[in-house]
Amino acid sequence: MSATAHGRGSSTGYAEKAERLLADVAAAQRTGAAGFGLAKKTSNVFRDRGEKRAPRVDLSHFNQVIAVEPAAGTVEAEGMATYADLADAALAHAAMPAVVPQLKSITLGGAVAGVGIEATSFRQGLVHDTIVAMDILTGDGRIVRCTADNEHRDLFRGFPNSYGTLGYALRLTARTLPVRRYVHVRHDRHADAARYRSSAGASCSSPPVRAPAAPRVAAAISWIGTLGVRSAKSSPFASWYVSANCV
Repeated sequence: MSATAHGRGSSTGYAEKAERLLADVAAAQRTGAAGFGLAKKTSNVFRDRGEKRAPRVDLSHFNQVIAVEPAAGTVEAEGMATYADLADAALAHAAMPAVVPQLKSITLGGAVAGVGIEATSFRQGLVHDTIVAMDILTGDGRIVRCTADNEHRDLFRGFPNSYGTLGYALRLTARTLPVRRYVHVRHDRHADAARYRSSAGASCSSPPVRAPAAPRVAAAISWIGTLGVRSAKSSPFASWYVSANCV
């Protein structure tokens, strides 16, 4: 059963915004300009931006979490929904996005158009590896639904790390992982590198595999966080930061 997150977004609201967007794009195209740009006030891409006189289309309102589907293990959100909002919405349903980048202002669409990575990536891959479907605004003014196996599968596979050159993600469906309210943290001190590598390999794989070689060290500490039930020293699993870092 679908659970609308935060009561803010909805598929109906998204459809209305998409319809208005297509009208705005059509109006921009009628100006006769060679193309149109996006009216965005913020970005996590650090680069110089020259002033351009092309018509601008405002997408800042595509920033809602639409629905969390605990049974399906997915969250649906608009492209400019931040990971702070995504994590809050998913945690309310005992879930978390499968990969949570560490900057709160990173958006779901931006993490796919670029590259998003965090602690869970050693098992879950990059952010785009967790995406099930995308609605993409293309340069010719269409909105196409892309999945790994439909007629737009080439766009689905080519879109990650394209930095907007192939289109803009308006709505995305991403995989989630189940969570518990508390995290058990264990610090293991190792007197030599071999034991540390063995412990790291056992923690990062099932069944365990040999960890890669590492420089000679005198001592090392591994930090392992696992989801669990409450104990006398437990802290609530209730923050975006913990969801970004618990593996």
